[in-house]
Amino acid sequence: MQTGGKMLADTVWETCAAVKPGMTEIEVDAMADKLIKEKGGEAGFKKVEGYHHATCISTNEVVVHGIPSPRVLEEGDIIGIDCGVFYQGFHTDMSETVRVGAQKSDEV
Repeated sequence: MQTGGKMLADTVWETCAAVKPGMTEIEVDAMADKLIKEKGGEAGFKKVEGYHHATCISTNEVVVHGIPSPRVLEEGDIIGIDCGVFYQGFHTDMSETVRVGAQKSDEV
């Protein structure tokens, strides 16, 4: 679990750091999916029957478990990225919330 958790934490932090205005939620999801694979894990959320994403994306008014969409992120949006990694038989799950754009270092 420790190795899978490290993969997940690195994936979420790298994804959050790369979020910028003009990206879509689908692009954020694809980035997380790619990072998980590159690190040797599997997207845990894709193991849920009928769910085809590596993340749940919750932007602004969406409280939790939003499905990634073509929504374009704008400066100042608040985005929650919930992600899971499946590695060597164990699931890990975490989420982080950031502000999109130049102000993203502010507390959310």
